[in-house]
Amino acid sequence: MNVDTICLGTWLPRTSIHLKEVYNFFIDGTAVGLDQSKLKHLISQLCIEDLLFNNNPDFNNIRFSSGNIEVTITEDGIILMTLKQVKDVHREIRTVESFYTNQLGPALSYLFSRGAPLPQTLLNIKEVYPRILLGKNMALQEVEAYFKAQDDALITSVSSEKLTIYYGEKSEFIDISNVDTQQSYNEFLDSLLTCSIFIRSFSGLLERYLQSHRSVWMEISSIRENRNLRYSDFTMIRNTILDILKTIAFIKARLHQMSDILSLRNALTPESIKQKLFTLGLSSFTTLEKSSQYMDNLWEMTADYSNSTMTLFASILEENAQRELRLLQQITIAGSLFGFFGMNIAFPWEERWNSTFLSSFVVFGIIILTLAISYVLIKKIILNRCFKINLTKPLVTQI
Repeated sequence: MNVDTICLGTWLPRTSIHLKEVYNFFIDGTAVGLDQSKLKHLISQLCIEDLLFNNNPDFNNIRFSSGNIEVTITEDGIILMTLKQVKDVHREIRTVESFYTNQLGPALSYLFSRGAPLPQTLLNIKEVYPRILLGKNMALQEVEAYFKAQDDALITSVSSEKLTIYYGEKSEFIDISNVDTQQSYNEFLDSLLTCSIFIRSFSGLLERYLQSHRSVWMEISSIRENRNLRYSDFTMIRNTILDILKTIAFIKARLHQMSDILSLRNALTPESIKQKLFTLGLSSFTTLEKSSQYMDNLWEMTADYSNSTMTLFASILEENAQRELRLLQQITIAGSLFGFFGMNIAFPWEERWNSTFLSSFVVFGIIILTLAISYVLIKKIILNRCFKINLTKPLVTQI
């Protein structure tokens, strides 16, 4: 099997501002607000050569080489790493993966370490699947043998006028035997690769957010469906709900950001590329847009569910405050009674001290012991108090 080129790519929702930030970092290894010595170390590991900033009609990008690996980073966040003139497929795949996990990933991860967390880690090589292998005269038997050796499996294959793609879970092969060597078609193939990476990464993030939604929904449901809540657990429950609301706010913001980038890429991608993507079995931008809208609506519903739970919890806290006030009233009355009896205790400077001092100590001890026992019992009652939650069970517990 003749593999000419290895490509690995991933996508992070970014903007043109981030692209300029990355370019300035690559030029002199500096960035505002970060450890300059660490930045210098990270940039030295990249071994950047032939750095270019390209102003394109669609998306601007940065291109540079590191050894025999060529890297392209677009302004909307697509990262494409390419290694050409492949001799040993397995060894050179490991070379590209090692470059990503040990050099490029840590550098970009640290550069973007300020502000909101990234939607995916830049250090996990599993998040840049699939490996894209380009070559000519690829026989089906050779492709299947490769998949088997890599603990992968051929899912399907599709063909267009000049391309045949074999899809696996971790790898995909693109047979370019019928592709001419004209620069225009090379640019077309480059656009096809970046769009393919964008679509796969976009779909992957939606799947991740769907799993997160199910986890969050079940966590909130477990709180609401617990018919008896203990006061001692209130702090933990409150912190859990606040963490969930923070997660929801973050993911909803990410979904809006992803939707904006999707709309822009849909507007700027040529129809020929869109048609080719559709022919090759990849999702269309319209499909992704509808999926993104569905996911946004799903998280909006989850936010409403979580906020209503927080409101419920606040009402329980208010009820508990009323109960504590009533307990304090009872303790005040009890203290007044004990004070009344305490007024009859003799003191050493009184004439009756010699005849009543023993009983005075007994009364004083009884008062102290009674107050101590009352305090312990009331504290235990408050901490172990259960609040009955009168809710109808939600119609949907998992979506």
